[in-house]
Amino acid sequence: MMNSFRTLTRCIILRKKILSPRSKISFEHGLRQMGSQYRKNWGENKESLWSENGKDYNYKYNSDPDGFLRKEVENFDEDEVRPPRPPHKLIADLSDETIEKITEGFAVRKLRLHAISNSMKFLEAKSFPLPDSMTEAQYEQILKYETKRGQTLYLDAIVEGQDQNEEALEKIMTEEKSLFQPLQVDPEILEELVGSDVEKKAQWERVLFHHEKLQINSAEGLWGFLEREEVDQLISCLSEGKIIKALLFFDLKESERFRDWIKKKGKSVRYKASLEKKN
Repeated sequence: MMNSFRTLTRCIILRKKILSPRSKISFEHGLRQMGSQYRKNWGENKESLWSENGKDYNYKYNSDPDGFLRKEVENFDEDEVRPPRPPHKLIADLSDETIEKITEGFAVRKLRLHAISNSMKFLEAKSFPLPDSMTEAQYEQILKYETKRGQTLYLDAIVEGQDQNEEALEKIMTEEKSLFQPLQVDPEILEELVGSDVEKKAQWERVLFHHEKLQINSAEGLWGFLEREEVDQLISCLSEGKIIKALLFFDLKESERFRDWIKKKGKSVRYKASLEKKN
């Protein structure tokens, strides 16, 4: 049991080192932490950004081989255990029957809407503002977004009353599509750092190739907007393995930035709620 617990603890510490913005990890340190196993399971690791403590909300809590969690639960005082909060109305209303009706039974749409429902549970846990309800047209619109990023931005647009704003909707779609497009770099930066150098041009082609390959292997796409410093670091990578690590590192930083935005929105909601209680 202790070996399993040490392994679990080590994984949690490693994850905190990689993901915590407070640690201000360096580029080199980030590359060292992102080992081959992490790269191999990149899609799963990125997905875990949308779960609490690494557990997806659709996870079945039946994996406790050493009985460690079970023993902890057995030691709880029943009087100290708070009853679970009722789910948000939007989530509660999204029953299997409702999903069947909205999706008209199409398997792909059903899977996507179930995934959206799980994302809503994650957002609710972060106090992210959710609409009380959604119309059929709004469900049709959110099903057009393939990533959690796009779906979250659309939920925010509904709350802010911008879901009928064509410009706002176009901006969301553009941001989502960017996750599946080639790297976006200012031409002046490329000219400065690559120019007509044959070896650097070949290196940049390798960067583009691996970026596209990683995009294909991730349902959530891959961040592709790079600043000068990031381009310089990619050009300086001495192996294809380091190129891959760097691209994943940049994508992870952006995913964490987006998650921090979610937390900030939730914190604002909680603050407003506390002020209303005081008044």
